[in-house]
Amino acid sequence: MAPAAHHRRGGPAETAQRVFHFGKGRSDGNKAMKDTLGGKGANLAEMATIGLSVPPGFTVYTEACRQFQLSGGTMPPGLWDEILDALRWVEGAMDAGLGDSRRPLLLSVRSGAAVSMPGMMDTVLNLGLNDHVVAGLAERSGRRFAYDSYRRFLDMFGDVGHDVFMHVSNGVPRMGLQRAWLIGGRARAPGAWGGRAATEIDRRREGRRGCGAGGEARAGAPGALARGRSGCGDGARATTGEFDATCVVMGIPHGLFEEKLEAMKIEKGLRNDTELSVRDLEELVSQYKNVYVVVKGEQFPSDPKRQLHLAVLAVFD
Repeated sequence: MAPAAHHRRGGPAETAQRVFHFGKGRSDGNKAMKDTLGGKGANLAEMATIGLSVPPGFTVYTEACRQFQLSGGTMPPGLWDEILDALRWVEGAMDAGLGDSRRPLLLSVRSGAAVSMPGMMDTVLNLGLNDHVVAGLAERSGRRFAYDSYRRFLDMFGDVGHDVFMHVSNGVPRMGLQRAWLIGGRARAPGAWGGRAATEIDRRREGRRGCGAGGEARAGAPGALARGRSGCGDGARATTGEFDATCVVMGIPHGLFEEKLEAMKIEKGLRNDTELSVRDLEELVSQYKNVYVVVKGEQFPSDPKRQLHLAVLAVFD
């Protein structure tokens, strides 16, 4: 990939660029670039620009989504190679690797737009986990943390990472939803973020009955989630003064995973997810993977780069 373009604050890029890095002392953008990077990407770039500690990651510019739509669902030529180049930069900055069981790099993938809208795609956490990586993560961070993270990822990826789209009515063209694709890389240290991950996903489950407001938590908004997340309930409809947005997930419904979890808790006489044993979590991982076979007719995609590719398509579609 070509060297990062340097930007004048508030001005256009001097060279064509589609993937923008941030973190670890580098920033390819700033807060004035919301049309290019989306609101979340521009704010992360700005934080890195002013010297705040931001985990390394990268943003794919919003124009790529429009090009994907206009081409009938084909990724722009050369973009995947640029994404892989950016991934290698993140791996070097974190001294970790996607798919490396010894020093696992797990990614957070989310959509964004210049203006936050209801029903945007949920964040996918812990992308990169598979049977090989989870075993290494268990050695570093403990089996409970590793397998709880794995079963949550299987749920999120099945619910979000396959065939996600938003239908927009009232005259707003679908291609007008120009979304930036944001990846923030994080290397897991022993015991790191266990509480935060559980809190985020538990809040997500609680907010399934509506479309949360993307970009921030809004008081009174149904399903609004903290940390800029958006929730999307099956068949839920959110209406604003500008357009109606229907949140539709055509992959694996969240409820199929939830049924497995609730059935196990009933069988074990448990009330809370936190009461599940490590063996219970390992069994749930197995059951969740079987859901992919039953619903999709194929195994869970264990190759981390394929997971990444599917996440890209889910954001663009």
